Amino acid sequence: MLDIPSRRQVMEEQHQAGGRVAAVFPIHYPRALLQAHGFLPIEVWGPPGTDVGEADAHLQSYVCDIVRRGLGFVLAGGLRDCDCLLVPHGCDSLQGLGSILLDFHHPGLPVLTFYLARGEGPAALDFTVAELAGLSQALADISGRPLDEQAWNRHLEIEVAAEAALARLWRERRQLELDNAELYRLLRCRNYLAADRFRELLDKVLDRHRGAAPGQKAILLGGIVAEPVGLLEVIDRAGGLVVGDAGCNLGRRLYRAVDDEPDPARRQARRLLGGPPDATRGAAPSRIAEHLLEQAAGSGARALVVTNPKFCEPELFVLPEVTRLLEAAGLRVLVLELELSRDLPAAAANRLEAFLETL
Repeated sequence: MLDIPSRRQVMEEQHQAGGRVAAVFPIHYPRALLQAHGFLPIEVWGPPGTDVGEADAHLQSYVCDIVRRGLGFVLAGGLRDCDCLLVPHGCDSLQGLGSILLDFHHPGLPVLTFYLARGEGPAALDFTVAELAGLSQALADISGRPLDEQAWNRHLEIEVAAEAALARLWRERRQLELDNAELYRLLRCRNYLAADRFRELLDKVLDRHRGAAPGQKAILLGGIVAEPVGLLEVIDRAGGLVVGDAGCNLGRRLYRAVDDEPDPARRQARRLLGGPPDATRGAAPSRIAEHLLEQAAGSGARALVVTNPKFCEPELFVLPEVTRLLEAAGLRVLVLELELSRDLPAAAANRLEAFLETL
């Protein structure tokens, strides 16, 4: 089993070193900017299994499970060891969560927001640069220290290197002996490890765990996040091999490297706006499908398994057309709508196993 530090261990080490911790909700946000201000981002994707009783008193019944469990986690005191909370506008439900925490149920620590422009072009770039400036000032107000732009550029370089290592891992997936469950245990630590530590961990795995991959039926994982953990265990049992990720948690945050921009704010903005096509950023179904077909062709994937929390409005808006385009091009698609429970429901496990048997 891989030796991977826990979230709790990483947070304690950050505070012992004199740094701060920022809890961050999904999806797109400027990791490098937070690091330049001395904040280690620790992402909150639920967590799975969190009680939602108190949260449901403040949310509509059709709000997605990430927001429901996230609010439940906050209200239960889950952020007591964090120094601030960042809520990016990943969707309307996340924007609503930010409003609840700012205006009605303040968690007892600074709550910050970040809006990434939908679309592209000069206006989107200018808007995102302005958002970065506002977020940077808010972080400086908390830390009491001004931004070091050289540190921002340095952390941008570190992020690019970490993403390059992750891209290499996917290229060499078939030469890694890790099963899917262990692979994703490794990849999930991207949500809380500093980029340089994550890259070091990937490099060790790529060097020390060579061997034939255990599965044969190559698939892509897409959607929002590969949860519950039991999902990967079912894929392992059925002989599946995840050869690429197209989800919000991982694959859609492999941003474009920007080497021709000296200004860190514009560089950060261009990176965030230059990621893969994403429904949460308003990408057209045709662009999403084209990107997925290219990813499948490059990895040899024969199918796409999409895992979404229930009531994920951005995904539900594009999935019917994306699925039609992919299947018309010969790529099989299975869509699973799941709650963020600790275990994969039996009905979903049966559907997944039956789907993999047909490949």
